[in-house]
Amino acid sequence: MTTANKITLTRIAMIPFFIYFAAQPMLIIDETRYLAAFPTSTVIALVLFCVASFTDFLDGYVARKYNQVTDFGKFVDPLADKLLVLAEQAGIPAVICLNKIDLAPAGLVAEIEAVYKRAGYEVYAISAQQGINVGKLKDRLYGKITVFAGPSGVGKSSTLNAIEPGMQLVTGSVSEKIGRGKHTTRFAHLLPFAGGYLADTPGFGNLNLEELDDKKLAACFREFAGFEEGCKFTPCTHTHEPICGVKDALAAGEIAQSRYESYLTILEEIKSKKEKDGRK
Repeated sequence: MTTANKITLTRIAMIPFFIYFAAQPMLIIDETRYLAAFPTSTVIALVLFCVASFTDFLDGYVARKYNQVTDFGKFVDPLADKLLVLAEQAGIPAVICLNKIDLAPAGLVAEIEAVYKRAGYEVYAISAQQGINVGKLKDRLYGKITVFAGPSGVGKSSTLNAIEPGMQLVTGSVSEKIGRGKHTTRFAHLLPFAGGYLADTPGFGNLNLEELDDKKLAACFREFAGFEEGCKFTPCTHTHEPICGVKDALAAGEIAQSRYESYLTILEEIKSKKEKDGRK
């Protein structure tokens, strides 16, 4: 088992402990002194959540950095690339926003930026909490209709509040009924902004790829286009074919290994779904 898989298993093992501690009352009220204090269980739950969030980030990085990509590790990793594929299929221009850069390990943000800029995407590395580069992102959104999409907890609502403080979107609340935090965005909000609109959407943990055609998937990886002329076969899946311009570009470092691995993962997922449904 690879180091990346061990990190992933560690995160999975944390889940029951996090649920237990998070389910405890969030606030203890000292009625004699009218003081509110966070109990140990809440602190433990917070620490577990932070550690788990970091391992989610770390396992994919380790897997790619040290060539430890496995079928097990592929299960969760290409979420961002799946979202980009769906945007490409729908003809929706996608801009990548890397939030919480103030918390990222040194050099990692630049590495991710390089991968996606080379693929042809605009990338904005920001910190909504610290206000880093928020102005640049704000300028990019003027007069546009923009949907903020991504997993839960990445800071979509916080980013929108940083862009336009008057929105006052809820980024954290406590349920009076259960005494702990609730999901902050449960439905899409369409908000007027500078001659256009901004949409805040609920977070997600997976994406439905049922409408994708495996034969058209390569066209959704825009960096492949410039190298497909070197493919001997048409269409080319860029997997097993002996003469393939995309694989040659990958070997030459002109296509990022992480993006190609996402392509293979998504391709296999689409094919498996088709086989399960009895489609050709």
